[in-house]
Amino acid sequence: EKRVSMVPSVAEKLVKQGYTVQVEKGAGTPASFPDAAYEAAGCKIVDRQAVAASDVTFSINPPPTAELAQFKDKILIGWVGRLLPDGKKIVEEAAKAGVTLVDTTAVPRITTAQKLDVLSSQAKCAGHRAVIEAVHNYQRFLQGEMTAAGKYPPTHTMVLGVGVAGLAAMGTSNALGSVVRA
Repeated sequence: EKRVSMVPSVAEKLVKQGYTVQVEKGAGTPASFPDAAYEAAGCKIVDRQAVAASDVTFSINPPPTAELAQFKDKILIGWVGRLLPDGKKIVEEAAKAGVTLVDTTAVPRITTAQKLDVLSSQAKCAGHRAVIEAVHNYQRFLQGEMTAAGKYPPTHTMVLGVGVAGLAAMGTSNALGSVVRA
């Protein structure tokens, strides 16, 4: 997992509003946010136990069910996927442990909540990445080329599905010069 639930720029805004923000040591490193960036934003770098003692905890993935007891009477905000089989189990275990669990995937997928919609943002990333991965494997020109060696026609990209990911894939393919069909 390379994502992080709180980036330094957002943490800094919370600190300016008077909140104390604690970040687990090394949490941002996989996402290219070193501990020093969080410290510069006014955060405290702490161990996992100190994070669990917080009133509100942000997490990409919920903690293992064995650790849920540490969050009793606290709020845990994260990517749960409550409608998926594993997510249902996590919700049940959190309820048993007395944890208030806020599932970020449960935000309504409507225009006014779009900036909070984690499913759309992740799907958009997946669409762009799908094209980049395909181009890497294809290893040829995507856009039409006219060279001294001859003329190369543009590639044709077929996108299956035109949801958020499909639209992102179509945009990226088109930007790279491919003829796009869906």
